[in-house]
Parts: sequence; C-alpha cells; structure tokens
Amino acid sequence: MFNIIANGTVIGRTAFEHGDAPMGVAFGAFLPVEDFAEFRATTPMTRQDDGGVCVWSNLVAMSAEGIALDGATVTVFVFGPELSEEMEVTAEGIPSPLYERVFAHHVQDYEARFSPES
Repeated sequence: MFNIIANGTVIGRTAFEHGDAPMGVAFGAFLPVEDFAEFRATTPMTRQDDGGVCVWSNLVAMSAEGIALDGATVTVFVFGPELSEEMEVTAEGIPSPLYERVFAHHVQDYEARFSPES
C-alpha cells in the first residue's frame, strides 16, 4: 500500500493495482483518509472540467517501506457530480529502474502478455 501525501500530510492510500510498465505508469483506486476532507476544502484543484472531474497534482506517493516514487507525477482524480462517486490516483513517469523494483508484478504481467511465446 502506498500513502498519497500533500504538503507532508497523508491524504489517502492506494495499492496502485494497475500499471503500464513501458510507460512507467501505475494507477489505482484512491482511498481517502480523514485528512483528505481538509485538503480538499483548503487546496485549490489543479484542474476541473465541466464533466465533474476534479484533479489535484503535485502530490507524493510513498510505499509502506518508505520508498518514494521520485520523478513521478502523482495526481488524484475525483469523478462524478457529487465529486465522490469514484476516486483514482495515477503516478506517471516513474523511472524504469524504480518501476521495475517497486512494481515488478506489473512488469511481469506485461511481459507475460506480450512475450513472443504468447
């Protein structure tokens, strides 16, 4: 499980259950914690569109083992008219050696799907 951090405060968690290894992307459900309510009330969105999608960027993702996804752009998306129907977090641009170490299962899944023997 990864903590999603804004200005030193954990605002949520994710398992980054999905990934795109060649692109250096991991994404998954965003599970807000109690401090997310204050973050949301006090932090302007990076972007909001007419479809009810709110976006916060410039976040940090850190594993339970203390490994930060340095170099990644971490973004939380909140979807739906009430801005609570679905929440997702993405980490994009994770450098290859770090991705391979932290998300070895995503790399293995990709290789299994696209290996010449498949």
